[in-house]
Amino acid sequence: MTADDDIFLMIDRNSPYLSWTDLLGQEATVTIVSVSGGTVEDPKSRKKTRKAIVTLKGWEKPLAVNITNAKVIFSITGTSKAKALVGHRITIYPDMTIKNPRTGEMGAIRVRPTKPTGAGIPQSALLGKKTETVPPREAGEEG
Repeated sequence: MTADDDIFLMIDRNSPYLSWTDLLGQEATVTIVSVSGGTVEDPKSRKKTRKAIVTLKGWEKPLAVNITNAKVIFSITGTSKAKALVGHRITIYPDMTIKNPRTGEMGAIRVRPTKPTGAGIPQSALLGKKTETVPPREAGEEG
């Protein structure tokens, strides 16, 4: 896949955090590497909000997790503790039904409310590059 043949690759995705456009219209099962607190600034309003910043194995940008996605992550992992989330897999997808009430822009990343069964994939897999998969986490396995 190249910028010449994919509309999502033609868009400047300059956010420091993972955005729905970075998913190239696809869902992806990802593995959590780390979780920390951080402040995210809205580029238009300049409003700063606290988010959980989740680093994902094989992905260039971290995911800034809002309260909705945090609740889903808790419901499928059974924990809200940062260290305990390491190694868990979640499935993220672009949801075009979400409208930002402040900006009116459509689109957001959501977390599927079910435990993934497949292996985690690095971002390069969405781009059609050769990748290694992340094996599924076994039940009860520590991160």
